[in-house]
Amino acid sequence: MFEILIQIPIGFFVALSGALIPGPLLAYVTAKSTEEGRQIGPLVVVGHLAVEVVILLLLLAGIGYVLAHPLLERTIGLTGGFLLILIASSSLRSLRARRYKIQVTCFHPFVGGVLFSSIFNPTVPLWWVGVGFALLLQAYSVASFAGVAAWLIGHYAADFGWFSLVSHLVSSSHAAVEKIRILLLRICVVILLLLGLYLVVKYSVFF
Repeated sequence: MFEILIQIPIGFFVALSGALIPGPLLAYVTAKSTEEGRQIGPLVVVGHLAVEVVILLLLLAGIGYVLAHPLLERTIGLTGGFLLILIASSSLRSLRARRYKIQVTCFHPFVGGVLFSSIFNPTVPLWWVGVGFALLLQAYSVASFAGVAAWLIGHYAADFGWFSLVSHLVSSSHAAVEKIRILLLRICVVILLLLGLYLVVKYSVFF
């Protein structure tokens, strides 16, 4: 029983360590929550989890070996990087024109959760190929399918808990001070731009 239960905190803290790092998904949740309130976090996570379920099914089908190919990994990384730069640039122009809105916040939060866990954030599928699936195999080797289920429960609990908290705190700030909302949007734009540049540099053939 201990071998099963220990997988819950392992899955929780592994997921939390990734969620706490500023990234496209966190930037989207922050920006969207300033406009539509505290319910955004959980809805975005549902889209995020939908992508992860598909990734897991594909990994089980053996596509992980294909995704791990260096050329495909580079293509996915560069595509995501350029898209993030495009979004950040467009949003920056909107902020300068005093239209305080990040361009992609027009998406429904579920759709945003899907996009920012896939094409706008290629690190998510690559993380599952390189790290997540290996950890699931370890959980399976220790506690079979019960260990895998426990690990996933902890993993998803971290995602729901963290992004729900972020959404709640941001929406509360929005209700209190409009300047905080604008500052957060600017920070989100910078994060998206830096992450886009990072992906382009990382996966460029020149480096």
